[in-house]
Amino acid sequence: MWVNGMYNALRDYNQGQQMYASDLQADYLNAAAGAMEKLPDMHRWSTFASSEHATPLYGKNASLSFKDINTGIKGFPNIPEQSEIQELTGALYLGRAYCYTYLVTHFCKPITVVQQLPI
Repeated sequence: MWVNGMYNALRDYNQGQQMYASDLQADYLNAAAGAMEKLPDMHRWSTFASSEHATPLYGKNASLSFKDINTGIKGFPNIPEQSEIQELTGALYLGRAYCYTYLVTHFCKPITVVQQLPI
């Protein structure tokens, strides 16, 4: 159940608009015309405002998945069938690493060796 829920959450917040959010805002992808017209507020700084709800939602979803994965990892030692737990724990650690990478890649500034980690 935990691992299936994690995979569903990872798929949900890595498809569609959220895939393009950082590219749109960095101007790597011009979405102001054509098929991507449904994302203009995210692309145009003149209309991008706190009322634009999509961008903060991506970080929130990744953070919630991170929290759920940590809860699963903490609870696994209490399950009697420990032979299955090792594989499931590995999957959750991978999911947690992916969430962490997503957050750092999309929402943190680049750092140098002398700076502290962004998260």
